[in-house]
Amino acid sequence: MPNSKVVVFFDLTDTLINSRGQLMPGAKELVEALYDAGATLGVVTDILDEYARLDIRMAGLESKFTIFACKDTSPIEEERLLAALSEAEKIIGKVDRSNVHCIDDRPERATAAKALGLQFIGVATGQTGYEKFRASIPPDCLVVNDLRDTKAIFRTITGREVMPSKKEKLKS
Repeated sequence: MPNSKVVVFFDLTDTLINSRGQLMPGAKELVEALYDAGATLGVVTDILDEYARLDIRMAGLESKFTIFACKDTSPIEEERLLAALSEAEKIIGKVDRSNVHCIDDRPERATAAKALGLQFIGVATGQTGYEKFRASIPPDCLVVNDLRDTKAIFRTITGREVMPSKKEKLKS
């Protein structure tokens, strides 16, 4: 939302990066828009930390991500989210959980995010099709076919219609 600290946690596989290690369509644009708007970005995923960092580095996005909570942080999704949230608060101070957004391709991860008071955005690029994904998560969650719907995702996260220029930032 405008005038608040915004944190966005991305899953990697089938959300940001495909199985061949390439960025998913729209991923770079979304990450850059959120980063340019002043959001704190992190990775919360069920792969090992060293591989997650390598994927982000190979994608050319390592300067954008400051938080990593991976499988070696905890095998339990809620614990990874809490660890990521703790890291975010070390970086930017206390965070209103309603301004923390998880972007993921698995509907079951919506349950973990919502249980912690976080927002969830579903990306129907994994094994679940759009309709099944939409039906399996809370109605207040945005679901998109892929990250090319950058403007809708950006609007949901920031409350702003227009993505910022490189010089414009969200105020903390």
